[in-house]
Amino acid sequence: MKHSEVIQMKTGKLLKTTGVLLLTVLLLCTAFVAALYGCNRHMLKAEAAHMKQRGEFVTVDGRRMNIYSEGSGDKTLVFMAGANTPAAVWDFKPLYSRLSDTYKTVVIEKFGYGYSDDADGERNLSTLLEQDRTALQNAGIQAPYILCPHSASGLEAIRWAQLYPEEVEAIVGLDMAVPEQFDYMVGDIHNAEPQTYEQAVSDEAFLNFWQYDMGGYRLYNFGNVFPASESPDLTDEERAEYKAVTYHWYSKFYQTAMYREGILTEQQRNDMIALYDAPAPDVPTLLLLSADADTFGMMLGENGLQKWQQIHENYAAALSNAKLVQLSCGHYVHAVEPETVSREIRTFLENDL
Repeated sequence: MKHSEVIQMKTGKLLKTTGVLLLTVLLLCTAFVAALYGCNRHMLKAEAAHMKQRGEFVTVDGRRMNIYSEGSGDKTLVFMAGANTPAAVWDFKPLYSRLSDTYKTVVIEKFGYGYSDDADGERNLSTLLEQDRTALQNAGIQAPYILCPHSASGLEAIRWAQLYPEEVEAIVGLDMAVPEQFDYMVGDIHNAEPQTYEQAVSDEAFLNFWQYDMGGYRLYNFGNVFPASESPDLTDEERAEYKAVTYHWYSKFYQTAMYREGILTEQQRNDMIALYDAPAPDVPTLLLLSADADTFGMMLGENGLQKWQQIHENYAAALSNAKLVQLSCGHYVHAVEPETVSREIRTFLENDL
């Protein structure tokens, strides 16, 4: 047999073996994706049985928004969930359950969150603010409020106090966002490039398909992402409901109002510019900061945690009545350190208002 023929035979065998391996890998990947998709759809149907509305529906812009309240007192604490935290009623339970014996505690579930309806159209800051104000008014919950925002909702709380200072008695920031973070996230907010919903969905098409359509979100450690879901302050049924509500919204995430909140549309950019350019509202403010280096490293870049701490020190320095408390825990401070956080809130409300 000629040398060239030997090489040809070996090459043919190698190509055949490679083809078989590639086909096997492709079939295994297809089987995995199909199994993940099927399991996800099956679980969504099973989990739907755990979803039992907790709170009161009020009508806002023709849709139902859920408002949960507990306790009574002279002061009203309004808890506002951070971005992409769907099960707000359960996420805040470790904290409000420690405060509702003294204060009226309220949880707003925006459209696309919790038990509220979804909503179409713009989800810019001014829209969220006016809908939340209307929801509280329609629920008969009167101002002034002590706004308790987590994470991104801090921007809404600050704007609320800028525009309606008579409605905001104080702000309790639960590792809340402040406008200066734009400097690290988008550079100059005045010149940031706006994006449409269609552009955002197109840019993230593969992620949306894999993570949400196929159910890839189920591969994450749920307790690491949402620590309140493993809190001893929730019953077994409440933990199951936390997951059911979250997976309900995540299964169609990029089609929801929750997703559109994160898009810097032209209107959203204009709202953020107005927020950024206005003075910090001089209302009594308690800032409870985490030590979550991973979260702020991703958000703000190198030395993200130090930047996060510095911008909050800068924000507090602009106010006449501000207290900053540094905690040694993750971003969901209300879930992982509810005892410490509730104690700091009580001390602040009793001594600084």
